[in-house]
Amino acid sequence: RTINTVDIGAFELQSVLPVELIHFTARSTQQAVQLEWTTATEINNDYFTLEKSRDGIYFDWLAEAKGKGNSSTVQQYTYMDRNPFEGTNYYRLSQMDFDGSLHYAANIVAIEYREETTLDIFPNPASTTLFIRQTNSEWTDKNYQIFDAVGQLVAEGQLIPEINNSSSSIDIETLSTGLYLIQITDEISSESLQFIKE
Repeated sequence: RTINTVDIGAFELQSVLPVELIHFTARSTQQAVQLEWTTATEINNDYFTLEKSRDGIYFDWLAEAKGKGNSSTVQQYTYMDRNPFEGTNYYRLSQMDFDGSLHYAANIVAIEYREETTLDIFPNPASTTLFIRQTNSEWTDKNYQIFDAVGQLVAEGQLIPEINNSSSSIDIETLSTGLYLIQITDEISSESLQFIKE
């Protein structure tokens, strides 16, 4: 399914570091946030530090990347944050000189991240019971609505996790034979799947 992400992290940066920083950007992938920055020149650059925040105010250490020391050619850096927060993530970049002087970049990049969750329904076709399984993350509170082939709501309710807290079941024995659409929603996402009632 398509996961909608909003990347608001691609800002051009005016260099305030003892390196000439061309850009510092973030982009969302299916399971991570990729941070990239590029320098044109570096002078006495020991290392970079990446920090992350939920609110853009209080930051925690995320990672370090060794600098090139002294360089007059373009240098590219990449880091994958494989444990981003659900929702908005804020990142900032600092640079440490060999003499211990710390310099922060002038801007903070922010990006919206939504983890992709995969829902399976089985069996399909089904006759009495329809199972819903979430395959790649912990189960969250979900509701469902079932619509018939002409779009009429025929059933709705809450999905209660049953098997290892990763699946749930719905009694569909009273539904008429035919094609149905089930819409499953939680606090942050909605997914629609088709099934056939035998």
